Amino acid sequence: MAWLVNGALLNIRDWPKDREWRRINMNEARMWVEAHGLPRPYLTWENIDVVAKEVGVYIDFDRVSHATITKRGFLKFQVDVRIDQKLVAGFYLSISRDRKEWIQFNYHKLPALFFNCGLLAHSLSPYEKLTKYAYPPIGNAVPLYDAWMKVGVPIRNFFDPNLSRMHRDPPTSSRIRSSLAATSMDKGK
Repeated sequence: MAWLVNGALLNIRDWPKDREWRRINMNEARMWVEAHGLPRPYLTWENIDVVAKEVGVYIDFDRVSHATITKRGFLKFQVDVRIDQKLVAGFYLSISRDRKEWIQFNYHKLPALFFNCGLLAHSLSPYEKLTKYAYPPIGNAVPLYDAWMKVGVPIRNFFDPNLSRMHRDPPTSSRIRSSLAATSMDKGK
């Protein structure tokens, strides 16, 4: 089971019965994932394992009723995810020849994700990877990995029109200095 400790991934696995701990694959972490964007007819127990296999090795699902799945509008399942590979942000589901739907994956307890590359497990030293982009059918390219991959973030996915309002320019040294000066003047008030 994967645990989030101080923003980092702690990957705990069962001790093997044969006591050969070297055979345990520590490059996999068990995570709960939600699949959003599925059309209503696709929100069924029968589709959970098919959708889950897009993320990793399917383990189980949350065992709620069909009515609950339909009401909440997403599938929730548990998978073993390769932590030495990029997380899967989502996929296009072909509904018909002229219609595709983006299915977005949201991860529970997602640790510090490197949003330029999508990897969970690499050192915190300077990591120079080029940002990966998604190319929507209409509009500009957008970063593929960002905060919307975490459960509970108000952005649905990178196609969300609210996205542009949530991104801010990176802070500059002059803006930081002026912000600190304003804060120090307000002390004690």
